[in-house]
Amino acid sequence: MQRGKSLSKRKHNKRPSPKSERRVALEVVSVMAASLLSLYFISVKYSGYKTKNILEDHTLVVGTITQVRKPYLAVEFKVAGRSYFFKHSVSDELMKGRAAGDTAVVIYSRDDPSNAQLKKGFIPVSEN
Repeated sequence: MQRGKSLSKRKHNKRPSPKSERRVALEVVSVMAASLLSLYFISVKYSGYKTKNILEDHTLVVGTITQVRKPYLAVEFKVAGRSYFFKHSVSDELMKGRAAGDTAVVIYSRDDPSNAQLKKGFIPVSEN
């Protein structure tokens, strides 16, 4: 009977210790950080793949800047009568003096014109 009394006196709704709570929180944060890091590396690798794909078999065309919003420019260009649109991040220095309606050189993949970016150095096209 002594044994039965001790079982009934135990508290079953005992809170975990602060150390175990910290450990669980640390594990959750670690898993989230690892997931975000993995997604970052995947996106960087895919971005490099897209750039490599553009540079291997590319074509140049003049595009029109449709929107200027820090930190990106929205550009539209036409290939074979079809319009394509993309956003390209640029530095504040290259953003100065740009407005919607300005033109710039766009480099795109012949296989997939939707895979495009501004030509390196952001070369504006003069009206002359």
